[in-house]
Amino acid sequence: MIKKNQIILFVCVLFIYLNSINNPFIFDDYHLVIHNTFIKNFKFFKKYFTTNLFEGCGEKGVLFYRPIQTLSYSLIYKLFRLNPVGYHLLNIFLHSGCAILIYLLLKKIYQEKISFLVSLLWAI
Repeated sequence: MIKKNQIILFVCVLFIYLNSINNPFIFDDYHLVIHNTFIKNFKFFKKYFTTNLFEGCGEKGVLFYRPIQTLSYSLIYKLFRLNPVGYHLLNIFLHSGCAILIYLLLKKIYQEKISFLVSLLWAI
């Protein structure tokens, strides 16, 4: 059951990071999104789970195995193509979800007020 503190955490994260929605791609986004042929076609679906994260853009020296990240980028690519808004929204929702999970975990250990404040501090 979703409670008030969880909604507050979600809204705070959304409010704080909403200004990043229209920002362009930066740093590794060029490799992982713009130049990544794997996310642009589902015929590479098997490679999401058998190759490294950067192989879709031709980088073979980097050894990161993150199939869920490649899968999520491919799904967002199908909806938003190369528009950064979708990728930024995904990150905002993941960050707010992690803040809520931290809150729920800490609530099992500490008081509700302390758990909320720590998770809010982590979120921002």
